Amino acid sequence: MDLPEYVSMPLQRSPLVLVAAQVNFEEVGREVSHAYARAFQRSLGADRWRALQSAPLVQATMTPGGVVTEPNRQAYRLTTQDETASLLINPDSVTLESRAYTGWDAFRGDLVAVLAALADVFDPGVEQRLGLRYIDQIPLPDTDDDWRALVRESLLGLSGDSAFSAGVVASDQRVLLQLDDRIRCVLRHGQLADPATNRPGAAYLLDFDVYREGGLFDPDTAAAGADALHSYVGRLFRACITERLFQWIKG
Repeated sequence: MDLPEYVSMPLQRSPLVLVAAQVNFEEVGREVSHAYARAFQRSLGADRWRALQSAPLVQATMTPGGVVTEPNRQAYRLTTQDETASLLINPDSVTLESRAYTGWDAFRGDLVAVLAALADVFDPGVEQRLGLRYIDQIPLPDTDDDWRALVRESLLGLSGDSAFSAGVVASDQRVLLQLDDRIRCVLRHGQLADPATNRPGAAYLLDFDVYREGGLFDPDTAAAGADALHSYVGRLFRACITERLFQWIKG
């Protein structure tokens, strides 16, 4: 794909609402024990990752006779003292989330620590999936009445047609992209109500789920893989919006 280069930088009007990294691996047991969860906490630093809570996995299966709920499986969630980051520890995955993203360097530092803890505590052999997810909700600038000068024309659909644009109150599109021989992205995008004003169609969603699948697990290799995924996220973000919108977000 012919994507523009993008250098990660602080954005004055950053539209990010969630950043997450997930590693899936072979199941290490039916449940996560408290001892394993505490081992993660000690490895990451109990002073920062202070809260350790049970987070049971609820599984339900649809059958001809109705929904069958299986017994809960034990998992745990770690939360930082300021509650801006969390780590969900499952028997077959770990998920690092941030709702106060300050940049790739800081998030990568947490991810590297999680990968090292994963190698020490669970010692998985296989990396089934490594993924990064960035969710942006961009408010419509006060200087514009619609998205036609702000979002790439090919993404807009009816919102880019003057006959329909004023009547579009919501849209939701999902596309699977092959970025290179290993990396793919599920791109979900469209208009939604502005969370601040509840005005229909006045926010634009860009949800990037960039991932690779397969391979042996190694913390250093996974960290390098995450760097590659992050690079693609930035380039995709820049490709989806116009220079005008980028300058407004940049501030």
